[in-house]
Amino acid sequence: MVKVSVIIPVYNMEKYLAHCLDSVLGQTLEEIEALCINDGSADTSLDILKQYQQRDKRVTIIDQQNQGVAKARNNGIRQARGKYVIFMDPDDWYPSADILEMLYAGAEQNQVAIAGGSFMDYHDGIYNEEFEERYYGYHFEREGVIEYKDYQFDFGYQRFIFLRKLLADNNIFFPEYVRYQDPPFMVEAMIAAGRFYGIDKPSYCYRYGHENVSWNERKVCDVLKGIQDILDISRKHGLKKLHQLCVVRLNEEYRQLMGDSIFYEDYAVPVYESMMETLLHIDQSMLEGMDINITQILSPIIARIREDAVRHEEAYQNLQEVCDWKEQEKIGLRSEIANLTIAMRYLDTDRKYLEDDNRAVYDSFSYRFGHSVTSAPRWVYRKLGGS
Repeated sequence: MVKVSVIIPVYNMEKYLAHCLDSVLGQTLEEIEALCINDGSADTSLDILKQYQQRDKRVTIIDQQNQGVAKARNNGIRQARGKYVIFMDPDDWYPSADILEMLYAGAEQNQVAIAGGSFMDYHDGIYNEEFEERYYGYHFEREGVIEYKDYQFDFGYQRFIFLRKLLADNNIFFPEYVRYQDPPFMVEAMIAAGRFYGIDKPSYCYRYGHENVSWNERKVCDVLKGIQDILDISRKHGLKKLHQLCVVRLNEEYRQLMGDSIFYEDYAVPVYESMMETLLHIDQSMLEGMDINITQILSPIIARIREDAVRHEEAYQNLQEVCDWKEQEKIGLRSEIANLTIAMRYLDTDRKYLEDDNRAVYDSFSYRFGHSVTSAPRWVYRKLGGS
């Protein structure tokens, strides 16, 4: 019997895939399957999967055209044979070899449908288990059964095994978003189960910082759709802490993304409309006791508008000053041209006076008489070598 199906969607992860598969296949719980969904990889990922499949019959490959990670995981859920399923990203790994055995034992011995451990991340050679306050659910202080109404967290679904029958009976799948599809899945499963078994030990290592994340209209809007889902679910089930957590995330974690999308991208209108729609999903009666209200979510956008307005006003003033200076410069040049024109007229008049004076001298009797008298001496002077 397959006890746990490890569902691994794979897309262009040739660099990290072997590390991931080694951590899965090296688990002390041997009754597992590594259900690998190759989602249209263009690198050697599929070849690597086939090599592992030849060495270990527990590796199952599903090869499909690229459809996105949500569809790949859902396909894995439908094809899985294990009593429990767990999800692994192809660039991550299990921090120790006994993870699946501990989770399976925790679920079975405590008769719960979900069991999970703490969260660990890795970046540039550094492992981390300490997180900001809004990630309070990443760590369990003690080991034991936890009621979800006391937990109310929605990140880090990869840390948990889920009873496959629980998912099937409640028709729980990942919404087909390109981003933020896992929190709605995790919350729906947790609510259906009611409680879970927590282990105060990292059960998953998440690698980050090795990929450049680019955003587009669909990605940004899908983040907001996922948050809308959590807001609706938390309101429906009276999960006040989770509802407030969404508001905190909007205000602290995603506001920069929303602001940049609205002010600097060509898909500003759909993002703004989705942002406004998201605010309508917030139940203000569930924000009691918070230091944040929904108007603060908009504050960075309003602040950005004000900053742009001030910046544009300053730019206008600077441009106006430049235009005024150019106008003064033009007026000055016109005045100089006018003065030069007048001066040229005076010079032309003086030239005419000088020409008339010269002509009068040449036409005078004294000049002609003197020129006649001095003609002989000038001829002698030239003959003697004078100039």
